Amino acid sequence: MLDFKKVELDDKQTIERLLDISDHEGCSYSFATMFCWQDCFNTRIAIKDDCLFLKSGSGKRQAYLFPAGDLDVKTSIGALLEDAREREIDFGIFGVTNKQKQALIENFGDIFNFEPDRDFYDYIYDKSDLASLAGKKYHAKRNHISRFERNYNWRDEEINKDNIESCFEVWRGWCEDKNCSGSGKLKKESCALGKALEHFEKLGLCGGLLFADDK
Repeated sequence: MLDFKKVELDDKQTIERLLDISDHEGCSYSFATMFCWQDCFNTRIAIKDDCLFLKSGSGKRQAYLFPAGDLDVKTSIGALLEDAREREIDFGIFGVTNKQKQALIENFGDIFNFEPDRDFYDYIYDKSDLASLAGKKYHAKRNHISRFERNYNWRDEEINKDNIESCFEVWRGWCEDKNCSGSGKLKKESCALGKALEHFEKLGLCGGLLFADDK
């Protein structure tokens, strides 16, 4: 059985090295994601033979992430199959990409069933489209920006230790407005955001603040 544990800030360097080796796609393959969302989904990691294993959930409702690191697919997935058997849970992997699906088929034949779940798809945007907002498709967004620029005395700042308290203020106000404590989904999102802000520099995060009339 794999020895799973909570994700700690001290794991960052090791985990990011193993993620870089595999270069998997998907938002789950980010140390910041693993760290900030772990309490929401009971995310746990195990590192063995220079390979990163991850599972989420509890009881009989647990699932794994496709492993990352130096181990080959047959060995690493075999370790997960054995772990699920010893835990007496149904084996499942979430967030499988097309490339990972093909690797599973090549190494294990047709023993797995693959089911798409549209609610968990990643949203992928072309960064040049978002930078320029050119064309008819983004006409409405350009109008929103123009209206904002006309109506407010505004400025933008890169988030740093001197202004991050403003982020906390927005976060707390948003939670109060949306009643985060009374909503399971928003409560999880609020929890993850709070951890991101609390450990912003150590996680290597970056971001921007937009002020309208100094607010």
